Amino acid sequence: QRELSRELLPAVQEKMKSSYTAVKSAQGGPGVFERMKGAMVSNSQRAVNEMFDSAMDKLMRGIKALINRLERLLESTATIVGKSLENVFSICWDDNSDKTTLIDPQMQK
Repeated sequence: QRELSRELLPAVQEKMKSSYTAVKSAQGGPGVFERMKGAMVSNSQRAVNEMFDSAMDKLMRGIKALINRLERLLESTATIVGKSLENVFSICWDDNSDKTTLIDPQMQK
C-alpha cells in the first residue's frame, strides 16, 4: 500500500510540469498574478483527467499484483498446513490390515 501511494506523487509531478512551465512564462507587469492563475487553471484542467486515469491504472495494476502475490502466499501456506496436518493425523486414517500392530504389547497378553 505504501509503495502504491508513493508512485502517485511522481506521476502527478510529471503531468503538472507543463502547468508549472506555463505559470513561470507568464508575462510580467500589471495583472501577472491573474495571468499566472489563468495559466495554471487552464493547464491543470487539461491534465486532471489524464492524471486521474493514469493514477488509477497504476493503482489497479499494483492492487492486482498485490492480490496475485497474496493468492500465491495463501496457496503455499495452505499446502504447508495440509502437509503438516497429514503428517500428524495420517495414523487416524491409515488402513492397516494388521490391526494388532497398533495394540499395546501388554494388552496382547
